[in-house]
Amino acid sequence: MCPTRKTSTVLSAISSLQYQPNVSAAQLSRNGGVPKRRRQLGSSSNRKRALIDNVQANEQNELNRIDRVRALEEENSRLKATIAKVRVLLALSQR
Repeated sequence: MCPTRKTSTVLSAISSLQYQPNVSAAQLSRNGGVPKRRRQLGSSSNRKRALIDNVQANEQNELNRIDRVRALEEENSRLKATIAKVRVLLALSQR
């Protein structure tokens, strides 16, 4: 069988580039390539449960944040009252 012009061009290029086959690549080719990663989604009920849990966690975080803000506001009010008392006492002591 006589090689075609295209085949001889390819063989010439391979020869000039001093191509050396990669054993790993050849093995991958024989096995059908690199396997694709498949993400397991789980059952529909598991996904719904995870979504509900996530929403509940976000709601709880928001409630915790609101409670923390309220506590800080109360502490700020107490500190303002304490500072006002200290100013009055300071003013009285300087008379």
